[in-house]
Amino acid sequence: MPVPLFADSARDKAVMLSQTSLAAAMEMMERANRVIIGIGGLSTSPGDASSALGDPAAVAALHQAGARAEILGQFLKSDGSPLTSDTDQRVMAPTLASLRGREVVAIAGGETKTEAILAALRSGLLTGLIIDETTARRLVNVVDVDLATAAE
Repeated sequence: MPVPLFADSARDKAVMLSQTSLAAAMEMMERANRVIIGIGGLSTSPGDASSALGDPAAVAALHQAGARAEILGQFLKSDGSPLTSDTDQRVMAPTLASLRGREVVAIAGGETKTEAILAALRSGLLTGLIIDETTARRLVNVVDVDLATAAE
């Protein structure tokens, strides 16, 4: 869609969504039974959607509040539960709740995304995950450590 991930305000979001072409695109996304998404981390690096906020202090505040992953401009805690924030009213994307019951495949990778990928997996939203071998090994090592700690 030819719009920013985050509108400047909830009012601006409403104005943009009143446009016929954007309303139609959003409706189509809401009806899709298969969805391919990315998983973002909480850095200000290009490629992380949290960088779309354009405010490093806002990203730091989200991280301090417990955000560890970003999907469709919405944030997840490390346990996979959603983190409500003021950005929810400005995000130009379907809600995470609307993904439930659909086939949702995520694509992600990179050393900085391990924590974000784990949070996304714990959310229960994903039915598939496409990652590279290095990221897969890193995730398995983290899960092995988690399992060993839980067994103690």
